[in-house]
Amino acid sequence: MFCKNCGKVEYYLKPRPDTPHEAEIKCTECHSFLGWKKKEKNEGKRPANIHSPESLGIELCQLCLLPKQHLGTHETLDIHHIDDEPENNLRENILVVCTSCHKLIHHQRTYRNHQVTKKHLIYEQYKEYISTLELNPNTYEKLIKEISRLLGL
Repeated sequence: MFCKNCGKVEYYLKPRPDTPHEAEIKCTECHSFLGWKKKEKNEGKRPANIHSPESLGIELCQLCLLPKQHLGTHETLDIHHIDDEPENNLRENILVVCTSCHKLIHHQRTYRNHQVTKKHLIYEQYKEYISTLELNPNTYEKLIKEISRLLGL
């Protein structure tokens, strides 16, 4: 492993118990991030990816359309499994995305889905409460639509 910034081949491990990884791999010279060291218990759990941007003949991010040659210094084209199942290597489950878009996808999946789930729970609670009231069907439908609109569902 060598550092793309300074070319040094020596590295050190910075423990990261706050992540699913054992440690960050960092350059001893410029302290750049070089990658992650997996926890021993996770070694070999994720199957090898049979696809790569090169094997698929794709040289741009399929989300932002940024060509490979215009990626930043620490960016690459990555393989993303749409259903988040690394075992599902069907071509229709694969996207080629730049590092930035890949991080955005996982951030949105983690945080946005949490918000949608929370809003849906509130919606169901309102819906259940309203169903206990004696309302005519028109009023009930209007209330449900308005609650949906307010929650952004």
